[in-house]
Amino acid sequence: MEYLELIIRGRDLSQLEREIIISALDHLGYDGILEDEDDIRAYAPLAGMEKKPSEEMLKILIPRVRFRWNTIPEVNWNERWEQQFQPVIISDKLYIRAPFHPPIPEIPIEIIIQPKMSFGTGHHETTAMLLELMTDLDMAGKQVLDMGCGTGILSVAASKLGAGHVLAVDNDRRAWENAQENCRGNKIRGITVEHGDVAAIKNRSYDIIFANINRNILLRDMTTYVQCLSNDGILALSGFYESDLDDIKGEAEKLHLKHTATLERHKWVALAFRK
Repeated sequence: MEYLELIIRGRDLSQLEREIIISALDHLGYDGILEDEDDIRAYAPLAGMEKKPSEEMLKILIPRVRFRWNTIPEVNWNERWEQQFQPVIISDKLYIRAPFHPPIPEIPIEIIIQPKMSFGTGHHETTAMLLELMTDLDMAGKQVLDMGCGTGILSVAASKLGAGHVLAVDNDRRAWENAQENCRGNKIRGITVEHGDVAAIKNRSYDIIFANINRNILLRDMTTYVQCLSNDGILALSGFYESDLDDIKGEAEKLHLKHTATLERHKWVALAFRK
């Protein structure tokens, strides 16, 4: 069976624009969607997919987006995942790999992630920076919140670094399912995965909160995060660009948070604050 491949130029898109496009492609019925720093690639059987609805969708959602089409032989998805996701090492403490990668025994903590179509494999700058910040925190016995958990990678890392309990929340059902699968695959029991949004965390308390989402949602929900953060607790945020830095910091100052750390990679930023 031949497949139709839609290649969307992703380098010029924000994380929010990428999420919007991927959600729309999923609703259009593509069999598989792969994402890297440069492109978003969507695949569907050639016989059952017309180009016009996809082209119209892209022009409506993001008129400036660039894309092209290919026709390719039948897709071996396992092979494509192996090509797409290489192992990641964070601060010589965390080794993140897919099930088909070999272990590295000398790195103390191993995390196995089956990424599927959820965000969070350690490759994207925002995920890597939050993992790096995490390795510098005392996680022992802490109550941790992972907002916008994607694959659950931050939740698994927090648990393996000693967190007492982690709540992982995502409003995407695929991410919710994928995070549960990755918790089971890493034999983690101290994580609760919930399908929902910021409403799911109200009236709860956390020592450390991670939120890797996007600028608009972070600004909208930061007040709730702070209300749920224990005194002297840590709020670590990413999913936004350097150009958003003043807005994020400004909102944090209004909420009387103390800025403690900044990481920047390829114009992406991660910030940590203390309450």
